Amino acid sequence: MVATASARGSESALARLIHPVGLAEFVATYREQRPLLVCRDHRDHFGGLFSVADFDRLMAGSRLGTNTVRILKDGREIPPAGAVHQNHAAIESACQQFASGATLSFQHVHERFEPVAALCRMLAHECSAAFQANAYLTPPGHQGLGLHHDTHDVFVVQTAGSKHWKVYGESVSLPLRSQRFDRHTMQPGPVAIDASLKAGDTLYLPRGFVHEASSTDETSLHLTIGVHAAQLGTLLSTHLTNYIEATPAMRRSLPFGFAVTPAERRRATKQVREALDAFTGSTDPAALVDDAALSISTSAPAPATGRLLAADASYHLTCTTAVRPRTGAVIDQRKTRQHLTLTCQGRVVRFPVAAATAVDAALSRPSSTAQALPGPLDPEGKLLLLKTLLAEGMCELDL
Repeated sequence: MVATASARGSESALARLIHPVGLAEFVATYREQRPLLVCRDHRDHFGGLFSVADFDRLMAGSRLGTNTVRILKDGREIPPAGAVHQNHAAIESACQQFASGATLSFQHVHERFEPVAALCRMLAHECSAAFQANAYLTPPGHQGLGLHHDTHDVFVVQTAGSKHWKVYGESVSLPLRSQRFDRHTMQPGPVAIDASLKAGDTLYLPRGFVHEASSTDETSLHLTIGVHAAQLGTLLSTHLTNYIEATPAMRRSLPFGFAVTPAERRRATKQVREALDAFTGSTDPAALVDDAALSISTSAPAPATGRLLAADASYHLTCTTAVRPRTGAVIDQRKTRQHLTLTCQGRVVRFPVAAATAVDAALSRPSSTAQALPGPLDPEGKLLLLKTLLAEGMCELDL
């Protein structure tokens, strides 16, 4: 489908990408099902997100390598020139390749540029998935990547110039990460979209849909925002692997001679059935979903600015020093009769349950001091609590 819009809708991150298509329509009709092209007569729709000048500044301030900038031309990748310690030469070489028609792809922009990082954090919160972004800068009239499909869903966000896209039907329905496109064994379906994206436009591609793109008569810059969703098969296979590692009976061999002896084959069948029953009986679906939610909710990194200052402040905090919840930090809280456990970006902090009231205040109020925290903790306990939240990156100074 092609949708048209003339202005930005809601300030929701996903709404910014798909407007005027609504969230309910997107989930019911497009998500993991079919591509969506949103054409807008609004070139500044993604203004301030990521520009050619931003690309230039990032590249000039980075050490180039295949994990930073990929050089792509006509479906092949060109290795970066120069030794690792000769970064200036590598940058000059990349610029020369661009002048000769190569696409420059800056990897993991969400880790290096705050406006893109903020968008990915908001999308992660709204969509219950991890998000990452790469940028592609292509000179006029050229193509970087060749025909391929992605093994995760992507939003293509055109921020400058224009690019012509051809999107074909699925080669594999909802491919796994291991099922990359092979032009020798996989056949794309019929053309689904044949159109140009202009600045301000969005293209959503479910994984498995084959595509290729080339710039028009102007330089093109787009972000590819990848969606790394929690998939059912991955959830179950990870749980099964963990169960096998924890259960000796699951690691036993099948009966001796089962391949040639009918009686032993029946024993093997019984062994498999009993193992499956035991695995199913030990599986708590709600717990698996809770673990997946925790993994997703705590995966998006908060802005790094101020993190070192907060850690340093934890040494010097007084009862009147004001702190606030850390901007962008997603914190999971789980309480038992004895403990309150906080998880944030892989870090786990455990407090006695008596601290729950003070923790809730510190993480929900716009500003707090140790002396103003509620709850039964004594003054030293409240001060230690705020020091811990600062040191662990869950709070920051309220400057």
